[in-house]
Amino acid sequence: MLFWIAVGIGVIALFSAAMQRQNKQLCSGISVELDKDYQEAFIDESDIVDILKKGGNIDHQPLSAIHLKYYELLVKKNAWVKDAALYFDNQNVLHVKVKERIPIALVLATNGNTFYIDSSAMQIPVSDKFAAHVPVFTSYPGNMAAKISKPDSLLLRNMVQMAEYINANKFWIAQVAQINIEPNAEFQIVPAIGNHIINFGTTDSLEKKFNNLLAFYQQIFPHVAMNAYKVIDVRFNNQVVGVKNNVTPLVSDSMETINNNEVSWVSDSSYAKQIDKPLNVHDLKETTPIKSDIDSEKKQIRDKQNKTSKPTLSFNQKSGTKNSLYKPNHVPKAIMKKQ
Repeated sequence: MLFWIAVGIGVIALFSAAMQRQNKQLCSGISVELDKDYQEAFIDESDIVDILKKGGNIDHQPLSAIHLKYYELLVKKNAWVKDAALYFDNQNVLHVKVKERIPIALVLATNGNTFYIDSSAMQIPVSDKFAAHVPVFTSYPGNMAAKISKPDSLLLRNMVQMAEYINANKFWIAQVAQINIEPNAEFQIVPAIGNHIINFGTTDSLEKKFNNLLAFYQQIFPHVAMNAYKVIDVRFNNQVVGVKNNVTPLVSDSMETINNNEVSWVSDSSYAKQIDKPLNVHDLKETTPIKSDIDSEKKQIRDKQNKTSKPTLSFNQKSGTKNSLYKPNHVPKAIMKKQ
């Protein structure tokens, strides 16, 4: 027992002496390691060193005077720092490992504030060092400095959901110029190419809406001008509605009840599954009439007019509707005026 007591006392003495020697040793330097996703960073090594210096001088100071937990919390207070860890190596070098927040969207608030958000909906101030190429949301009703309300919190989560989907797709990150937030918290997309706007609605069925929109792009715009539509609406289930500009109709409409400047195109679910393959325009429910077919139909109408002693009113003339899309078996209004 005396032997083991002596051994225990010796171990304690050696440990105490080692601790005293370590406490007398000085910090030999600072090494900062940034975990970032961009070649340029919103916060760099010099910024981290400046943050540490605000808590007091570290370099060539006794290790016993440097409280790592205090400096770690000091670094984490920076809005661009997601996580941080500090430790000394056997050369007495202070290592600072920092994980930077990754912005996924830029937000323009109605009160003039501008800030980024990350995947956790954390609001991050803009930086004068670097600007991220991310989706831009406008007309955000909240305030960055104020406490986030429940409606704003839900809206931010929906913004995160949409931004993450766009960032994961090369086509949409190039095509989406900005996303406007409507007063009812629905989204309206402004494309980079084309004069139309896209009524997207909420983020419910988000992937399906984007797939339907992509199928509409692939099947319609190769055959019409990019300014043929002023509004594309994907808010409806399995349906894309395009409101056309005042141009010559290029798509025949099979529904008499649809207004003259509105075309309804129904997207089958098979389109969404095959968006990576070339799509043919003849797969549409409503296709562009072939010129020879139109000439044949006009000839039939002229033959009917020659056999008819009294003009027959078309459906649109009876109902008082303005110029409608050309429909077989109805006499066009322009021809009736001429007669």
